[in-house]
Amino acid sequence: MARERFQTGSLTVEGKTPQYVTRFRVYKADGTSAQKKVVIGPVKSMSKRAAEKRRSEIVAEHTQRLPKAAAEVERADTPFQQFYQDRFLVLKVDWSESQRDSFTYVMDRFVLPQFGQLPLAVEAQQVVPIQSCT
Repeated sequence: MARERFQTGSLTVEGKTPQYVTRFRVYKADGTSAQKKVVIGPVKSMSKRAAEKRRSEIVAEHTQRLPKAAAEVERADTPFQQFYQDRFLVLKVDWSESQRDSFTYVMDRFVLPQFGQLPLAVEAQQVVPIQSCT
């Protein structure tokens, strides 16, 4: 399966009044994908170079890794659960349904209740050494 991060999108000319159009795939956290079609603009008012530049901007905007709300948050302050849902699962588009079900069960049942609200970065003063049980 193609990966979202390698996309450039296609640039074609379509319609009775010729317009530049781009197509690319958008992947969702559940592993599904959909082809998206975006009209860039009329051929008579823009050059092919300008259309290719705009195509790159559109594809990057729609396929960026983090949603806009999550991108604005300081990465160190991001809770583990938000990172897991918004970034980690989105990267795992090539998992089978059984792999995804098994992994999400373990994460939802055991890991997220314990570590879900912890920030990704922890200051050195907050780290508590693990005591040995001997």
